[in-house]
Amino acid sequence: MRLLLPLLFLTPSLCAGHSSLPPPGSPERDSLFSDESLSIYTGISTTYRSDTALPEEGLWQIPGVLMGGDAHGVDQRFALDDASVHLRWLSEEGVRVLLDAGSHHGDAVDLEQAAIGYRFSGSWQPEVTMGRLKAAFSEENRTHSFSRSFSETNPVYSAFYGGHFVDEGLRLEASPGAGFTIGAETWRGGAFPATPGENGGAHDIYVRWHGGSQNLSLGAGAWAMAARASDRADDRNDSGHSHGGVDTETQDLRFDGDQDSAGLTLQLTRHFASGFDWSLSGEMVAVEVDGIVRDTTRAAELTGDYQAFWIRTGLAWQRQSLSLQYARITPDNHLAGPAAEALAIKAGLMAKDSDPDWLGISYQYKLVDNLGLRLEWTRNRLADERSDYLGLGLYWSRFL
Repeated sequence: MRLLLPLLFLTPSLCAGHSSLPPPGSPERDSLFSDESLSIYTGISTTYRSDTALPEEGLWQIPGVLMGGDAHGVDQRFALDDASVHLRWLSEEGVRVLLDAGSHHGDAVDLEQAAIGYRFSGSWQPEVTMGRLKAAFSEENRTHSFSRSFSETNPVYSAFYGGHFVDEGLRLEASPGAGFTIGAETWRGGAFPATPGENGGAHDIYVRWHGGSQNLSLGAGAWAMAARASDRADDRNDSGHSHGGVDTETQDLRFDGDQDSAGLTLQLTRHFASGFDWSLSGEMVAVEVDGIVRDTTRAAELTGDYQAFWIRTGLAWQRQSLSLQYARITPDNHLAGPAAEALAIKAGLMAKDSDPDWLGISYQYKLVDNLGLRLEWTRNRLADERSDYLGLGLYWSRFL
C-alpha cells in the first residue's frame, strides 16, 4: 500500500489553486438528483472493424499482466459494443433506486446496477447506496461506448479491472463543499481482480473536485483501491466472455494475493467564442501485485509493479468532433521459485521488448440530435502482435 498515500495527498494540493472558481458539480450527480422523480436513459453503440486484435488461439492477453473479468480484444467485422438501459428514481424524501441492464461486446444481457440509496439532509449531503453497483472511484470506470469518444474499452481498465469493475457492495459519499466529493466503497469481491470469501473482497476511497467558470470546466481526482484474491482463476476461460476462444493450457492457473492500486485523474474543457470546444482528460495509475501464481503441480511468488496512463484530447465544433487517445502500460514482474520461469511463460507474465500501448483517432459526426456516426483509426500494440484497423460505427443515446 506504499504507493497509495502519496497520490492521495497530492490531489488536494493540485486542486487548491482553483478552489475559488464556482463548482458546476458532477454531471452524473446532477442528473440523479434532478426534479424528475423517474428518469430513463438508454444507448447503443455498434462498430464494423477492418481487422482483429484477437489471437488465432486462446485468450486475448496483454503480456506481463494477469487478466480476467470482461477484458477482451476487439474482433473483425461487425460488433455490438454496448446496449444499455439506465433507470433512476428519486423520492422527495431522498430515497433513490438505480437499475441498469445491458449487453457489452455482444454478450448476454446482464444486470449492471441494482441498488437502493438514501441521501441525508445536511450541509455535506451524505449518501449511502447499497446493492450491485459500478464502482465510482474513477469516472472512467462508468463510461459506455455510446457516451465516449472511442468505441473500445479503455486499455488500462481492461488490463487491471476486467474492463470495468461492477460488484455487490456499499458506497458512502458526501459533498463537503467548494466543489469536492469524497467517497468510500466496500465490495463483496465478486469481480476481477478480487474474489469473494473470507480471504477476498475489495475496498476503495476517492476524492474528486469540479470547478470552472463560464467558458472553462475543470476537474481533478485521486483514488486508491485494495483488492484481495484467493484461488482466483481467469474466468474468461469458463464464462463465455473470452471473445477469442478458451485457453485449455491456462485453465488450471490460480492466483492468491493482493492487488493494490491508486490513480490521479484530470479533466479540462475550454469553450471558445468561435464555437469550438477543446477538451483534455487523463489518468495515471500505479498498481502493485503481491501473491502466489500456481497450477496443479507448481507455484511461484509474484511481485509486480505496474505503471499505466491514458490521455485523451478532443476538439468539437457544431456537429463534429475529432479526438486523439493514447494509453501505455509498463509492467515489471519478479517471480521467485524453481518453477518461476515456466509459470511466467504459462501465465503470460513475460513482458514484451517494448511496453504495450494503444493509439487511436476518432472522428464523430452527429447526424441528428441523438444519433451519431463514428470513424476510427487504431494502432493496437497491446498484445504480442500489432494490429492496425479502421472502424466505422453508429451510436445513439437519449433520455426517454
